[in-house]
Amino acid sequence: MTNKTITKEVRKLTNKQMSRYLILLDRRGAIMSHSGPDWRPEYNKELQQIEKEMAVLRAKADEEAERSRSEDGRTSVMPKMVPLTKESKETGLSYGFLKGLISEGKIIYVMAGKKILVNHDSVLDYLERGDSDG
Repeated sequence: MTNKTITKEVRKLTNKQMSRYLILLDRRGAIMSHSGPDWRPEYNKELQQIEKEMAVLRAKADEEAERSRSEDGRTSVMPKMVPLTKESKETGLSYGFLKGLISEGKIIYVMAGKKILVNHDSVLDYLERGDSDG
């Protein structure tokens, strides 16, 4: 395995971890928005589990940040999340094509309200590897 391949695998793992972290963060926010009569006792246990998993992911992200600094001089492993319209302009790929990649699960994205944010690295990875199914 070449150093470039190892770096790409680490980046993919980090993207997967960040996706999980964002899902946990979203769920935590949803739970925290319940108060008063909407609060359920089981939320306490779920919040503890979420906090524990988020702490593990933060530790892994910190570890990856240290490794990345030594490998390529990057100072953060936080993925670059870009609005879909901006990513379309930057890559030259149409908005519809990128939405298709999202629906096919080929690139990572999150919803920020009504705005679609795509992971720039996952788009670059897709462009590098292309379609493996055709």
